[in-house]
Parts: sequence; structure tokens; C-alpha cells
Amino acid sequence: MPDPANLSTIAKRARAELSKWCRELEPLLKPDLGPEQTLATLAELPSELERLLVLMPDPGWRASQMRSFSLGGAIYIAIYLVLHRCGKTAAQVWQICEQATRNRFARMPALSQKVMSWALFSTLWQLLTAYLAGRSQHAAVGGWQLAYLPKQPGQFDYGVTYHRCAIHQLALDAGASEFAPFICQADIVGSDVFGWGLQRTETLAQGGNRCDFRFRKGQRTEVKSKLPILP
Repeated sequence: MPDPANLSTIAKRARAELSKWCRELEPLLKPDLGPEQTLATLAELPSELERLLVLMPDPGWRASQMRSFSLGGAIYIAIYLVLHRCGKTAAQVWQICEQATRNRFARMPALSQKVMSWALFSTLWQLLTAYLAGRSQHAAVGGWQLAYLPKQPGQFDYGVTYHRCAIHQLALDAGASEFAPFICQADIVGSDVFGWGLQRTETLAQGGNRCDFRFRKGQRTEVKSKLPILP
């Protein structure tokens, strides 16, 4: 759980991030739910997200990458839980989340998109990832346990293998296990938009033994997905 001293800071950041998502969700929900139910549904999201933050281990400010990943996952889970109460299936909710994600990335200024593309391959990012991987071998960092793989010429620029995923665990703890496999698909969107060249064969949430991320700057996204067949 987040340290009580940090929870208010995390919650403030979460609310600001969520408000951006709500702007993308509103036009996607209105055709189906109608204006009034859409507004009522969106109004439930802040309290749902804050409930999840209490369940979510905080990686801490020294693990800003992992904190961002956890927060992004919590937002997806909050959206699912609220829309599920409206009768939406996990697959239906993901269709909405995927479109909202693509729309949000498309609205980002060109400079921000370039930064997102560059940052993942920067020396600083890789050093921090390697540092966190080392820390996580002794104790999970905010629910994450990972290993860093340095560049292998001709194969990938670097890799990250996750042996524990905080987002997957949060989904299980929050009663959103059926939605967990779909959250993994968000990485495909990010790779397509920002040119990460993600190569991945399995994830924990989709029934694998690990999440094997391999990044290849500027190359085509190659991800194998194993999604459940749900009504």
C-alpha cells in the first residue's frame, strides 16, 4: 500500500491524469449510454480510482517509471469496473479503452510524441531500469519484479522481463481478473505510435510465465496475444 504521507500526492496526480482520460472517454460513451448516463458514469471514476490506489503498492518516487506504469494500469482497471457495472464485458470495455488511448496519443503535440519515442531508448531510462531490476531481485519494487537485458546486436536494443506485474495483481485484488489480459494490449498501442518496435511473446496476465518485452527502435511491433474468449 502507498505510504499515507504519499497517498495524497499520488491521488492528486491520479485525478489529473484521469481527467485527461475522461475527455477522451466522453464522446466514445455518449452514443451508447446517452449524455446523462455518460456523465454519471464518468463521475464514478475518481472514487473508484482512489479505492484502487489504496490497494496498489507504491513503487516510490525513486521508481518513477514503475509508479507511472502502476497508475496507468489502475486507471484502466477503474474504467473497467465502472463500465462493467453498466453491463459492459471486458472485451467491450477494452475496445473503448483502446480507442481512447489511440485518440489521446494522437492529440499529443509532436514534440511530446518525439520525447516519448526517444525516452524509452535513452541511456538514463535504461540505467534506471537496470537499477530497478537489481533492486527487485531482493524485494519487489511496488509489486514489480523484473530483469534487465542489455543490447543484443541484431536482436534488440534492450529487453525487460517481468516476473511479477503489479497491474496484474491489482486487477486480481480489485475483482477485475477478466480484464487483466486486455490491459497488456495497451503496450501495442504505445509501440505503434511511438516506434518502440516492441517484440513480445507472452505476458503473465495472458497466462504466460513472464512478460518478455524486447525493444527495437523504429521496427515493426510484433506481439503475440492470448486473449480470453468472452461474451
